[in-house]
Amino acid sequence: MARKLDQDATSSMKALTLYSLLLFSGRRYSLTELASRLECSKATVLGLIDAVDAGRSLHVRVGKEEVGKENYY
Repeated sequence: MARKLDQDATSSMKALTLYSLLLFSGRRYSLTELASRLECSKATVLGLIDAVDAGRSLHVRVGKEEVGKENYY
């Protein structure tokens, strides 16, 4: 298994950071930018996005927009 980029970060903290970025910043982020900001892989970001979307009690959905080869959330 690959080594974590940020050894101290938990998946809960990354999910909370992702949720906060998307909810409060008022802007869209590319998958690459989110992976960089969260210091994790793109696959991890996609998993976190799925987790936020699955949180029915949050009453939010993460929007996705494709521009060229890049996805924005």
